[in-house]
Amino acid sequence: MITKKAQVMANLGGLAIGLATFALVMVVAFLVIANTQDSTITAGDIANSVCGTNGTQAFNATCDLQSAAATVPGWVSLVVIVAIGAMILGMLGMFRRQ
Repeated sequence: MITKKAQVMANLGGLAIGLATFALVMVVAFLVIANTQDSTITAGDIANSVCGTNGTQAFNATCDLQSAAATVPGWVSLVVIVAIGAMILGMLGMFRRQ
């Protein structure tokens, strides 16, 4: 039987695995987006390879996707702080009951 302390520590391990998986997925997504964006630049667009101006539809779509995906990592720190805070409150509640 797992004690309550072990359950809290197991949750911490699960959080670390989830964050590592999320980081790997985001790195792969950014690399795929960057490579797709590079491959959509045609010879005429090299001089105008600024997002949203005179690019092809595919190039502008990858720019939009890249800017949308760039906002996601900003939320990771908030999720980590909330999860760790919940675990600390759980540990405090566990020690209070004893």
